[in-house]
Amino acid sequence: RLGTLEVQARLLADLPTLKASVATGDPATVARLAADLRARARADMIGVASAAGRPLAWIGDDVPGFFPPAPPSEEGSIFLAEPHAVLQVVTVSILVGPDPPERLGALSLGVRLDDARVRQFEAVTDARVAFALGGRVLASSLMAESNAALEKLPETPGPLAFVVEGEEYLVARRALTAEPGGPVAFILLSRSERLAVLRSLRGALASAGIVAVALALGLSWTVARTVSHPLAELTATMR
Repeated sequence: RLGTLEVQARLLADLPTLKASVATGDPATVARLAADLRARARADMIGVASAAGRPLAWIGDDVPGFFPPAPPSEEGSIFLAEPHAVLQVVTVSILVGPDPPERLGALSLGVRLDDARVRQFEAVTDARVAFALGGRVLASSLMAESNAALEKLPETPGPLAFVVEGEEYLVARRALTAEPGGPVAFILLSRSERLAVLRSLRGALASAGIVAVALALGLSWTVARTVSHPLAELTATMR
């Protein structure tokens, strides 16, 4: 989802309807169109600014009334910490005219990594997931004490053993950007569940082995009787 955010933003920024509304400089006109574009892109927030950096629209669910700290006149991607989510905002230029094009303004598109998004990831991956920014876990399905323990985990290249609510997990820490201090995803795989699967598999293999041995013994007995009975009759005749 995050990988396609910039592509979506560039496609929206190239729409003639958006360029025409930004050219008016009227916030009400831009806001009406921005609300429709946000719904079509299924984004959590959308912002539009003029070429001078004046905000023309900022629409989103429970988004504070501020524009991204990065100047809208500059393209880029930033991550913002919200009380219970990590918000990624991508800003692209709105261009018009032939080369070299005139810069009409900027479009910002954002998605929120919150508890609802965490549950979506967990349903797909069969793992526990948490998102952190600035050393704080902001979105997860874990208890508050477990989130605090995750924040104290050392940065290592490999997975670490971690106990969550009495269950043992292997935790992998993955940075979502190459920049220091950027957002981090924690992926937790349950060792208890996987060991239970292995125990079930071992039991099934043992049962299958017992059945195989029993069948082999029965087959051997049948073959032995088939061969030994004619030999016994031949021996009696010779006597």
